[in-house]
Amino acid sequence: MSEKCALCKGIMEERTISLDLRIDGKLVVIENVPALVCSNCGEAVVTPEIGRKLRS
Repeated sequence: MSEKCALCKGIMEERTISLDLRIDGKLVVIENVPALVCSNCGEAVVTPEIGRKLRS
């Protein structure tokens, strides 16, 4: 079963995204981050595991 978007209930698809983060006041862009992206509204969500890896 496909996951539904929490915002619009669209279908979430596995894709890679570019993620913009601020670290110590500096902008850091991380490319090719695995995420679920809504095919309807574009909302992107990373899994908790990916979030932990990005913080380490």
